[in-house]
Amino acid sequence: MEEALIGRLMTLMSHYELTTNAFAKKSNLDSSHYARMLKGELSITKKTLDKICTAFPEINFDWLKKGEGEMLKTKVPEKPETEDPYLIPLIPDSALAGPLPDFSSPVVRDRCERVHVPVPDCDFAIQISGDSMAPEYKPGDYVAVSRINDRRFIPYSTPLLLDTTEGAVLKCLEPGDDPDCLSAVSLNPHYLPYPIPKDLIRGIYRIKAVIRIIKTM
Repeated sequence: MEEALIGRLMTLMSHYELTTNAFAKKSNLDSSHYARMLKGELSITKKTLDKICTAFPEINFDWLKKGEGEMLKTKVPEKPETEDPYLIPLIPDSALAGPLPDFSSPVVRDRCERVHVPVPDCDFAIQISGDSMAPEYKPGDYVAVSRINDRRFIPYSTPLLLDTTEGAVLKCLEPGDDPDCLSAVSLNPHYLPYPIPKDLIRGIYRIKAVIRIIKTM
């Protein structure tokens, strides 16, 4: 029984792409106690499950506790075949304004303005602020991006949009000296590389198109 519950917790962490420590922190749990629960050294209490479901309200409690029903309360509907693949949500804030919204929610998608982009099947577009990636990416440019779901194949040395708990940034990634960190590198040589803990990265997005508005007299 406990082994099956541990398996479901592992499934959740994989679904949200969170490490043990990050999942525990998000769920307001003691990370060391939670790690011992996953090893079977401590019992998983109802209070623990309640905290997880409070942090992730879309989780079906009956599935988590007993394995009954679907993992999530509501399934994300598939895009209708008639939906324009070139019409995507535009995030209203700049790329440094904070963590990106969860676009798995159709409600969030519907609240965003939509824009046409030159390539299909992008997840969303966002405006860039700051000049750390200039001259290739200038302040005011828009980038259309798609999520990289398998982090085993991160394209290093390539500009990527990173959704972190501290905000969204456009950087190149390189392996870090610390195995728990990646190095964020700017194209602008005036900005020094800095480490980003892997636990803080919520999502990595490939840039598929850049849209630049050129003002004319």
